[in-house]
Amino acid sequence: MVKLYAAYSLIEKNLNEKSYLLGEQFTAIDAYLFTILRWASHLKIDLINWSNISNYKERVSARPKVQAALFAEGLIKG
Repeated sequence: MVKLYAAYSLIEKNLNEKSYLLGEQFTAIDAYLFTILRWASHLKIDLINWSNISNYKERVSARPKVQAALFAEGLIKG
């Protein structure tokens, strides 16, 4: 878990003053990171300790295409 927390800290720092990992535009890497961050709840990791990551996850989750994909996969209810 120490390596995972170190990775979260690095991502947290990278998201400081940016909406997405590479800047202000959503890219494929954001889609992959969002998927991985969703696994945190299954590992009983509370992302609240990383406010930039928590905000990022909410921001990505709110995107219409992300909502559509989550619905299509049965991961959320409509």
